Amino acid sequence: VAAGCSDQGAANSGGAAPLGQQAVLEKLAESYVTVSEQLPSSPNMLSPTSKKMFVEQVFSHAGYDYSLTLQALADASFDPSNQSHKDLVELLFLPHTGKAPAALSDIYSASEVIAIEKITALRK
Repeated sequence: VAAGCSDQGAANSGGAAPLGQQAVLEKLAESYVTVSEQLPSSPNMLSPTSKKMFVEQVFSHAGYDYSLTLQALADASFDPSNQSHKDLVELLFLPHTGKAPAALSDIYSASEVIAIEKITALRK
């Protein structure tokens, strides 16, 4: 895992990433590339817990807070027809992509699990 990947990473970042803005997605994409270059392997090869730390660092590097963004998207009524919402969810859900729902509590806090379940229900 990259140096500096820790639970404190999100605490040092800003607020929630503004929703529905292409410039925000581009900033997160640039941050993803920068942070992933510090890893010894592809982010997809990381364990779910390490993926979460990676994604938190991506958000922090871009000036945003992962958990607050997840909560904001859940509270803003995720719009499955909005491509920028779908792209943001893809990054937010990276830690558990391909994992069974029972594993969510092993990766996320209780409030994050609730937000993920709310967004997942709206995606259907």
